Amino acid sequence: MEHLRFDTDGAALASSAFMSCTAGFNAYTAFNMSELAQILGDPELAERARLLADAMDRHLWDPDQELWNDLALVGGCPSTAIPLSDGVMGALYGTVVNAAQAEVSTRA
Repeated sequence: MEHLRFDTDGAALASSAFMSCTAGFNAYTAFNMSELAQILGDPELAERARLLADAMDRHLWDPDQELWNDLALVGGCPSTAIPLSDGVMGALYGTVVNAAQAEVSTRA
């Protein structure tokens, strides 16, 4: 527990021992930002969604596994690269930067 930081309400904010950039969370965030931007007609929000998806492609895409993997920012171990269903969530956003990602996004 000494590694955790809490807010004034007692909710855990961060850990000094482990912090991860998760593929699934970021994919859902980019997808939902894009959907909301379309509904609201908000080009700035659409651009932020695109930038998040682009960052996922740059930092989380693993060409060997052909999946988007979590990225350990603090601590972590090879388990962040164990294939999970989160690894295909990047296909939700609908933008891919290479043929391998395009193929993953069209698998049944």
